[in-house]
Amino acid sequence: MKSVKRLLTGLILRPTSQFDSVDPAPPYTSLTVEELKPKLLDTSLPMFERYRALFALREKCSSEAVEVNTNS
Repeated sequence: MKSVKRLLTGLILRPTSQFDSVDPAPPYTSLTVEELKPKLLDTSLPMFERYRALFALREKCSSEAVEVNTNS
């Protein structure tokens, strides 16, 4: 629902990812890989928040971030 609201309010105008994708949730920008991993794995969080962690890890482009994404 949050991504729909963002779309309707004009917050998604163009791809914001370095991968030229329009993601359903904006990535977290100030969290470390160690802080993102529990958010990604926490099934009690809304999917929107877990997507934010997933896309933040993708944007980091580090081997540590890739490992978290592939082993989750």
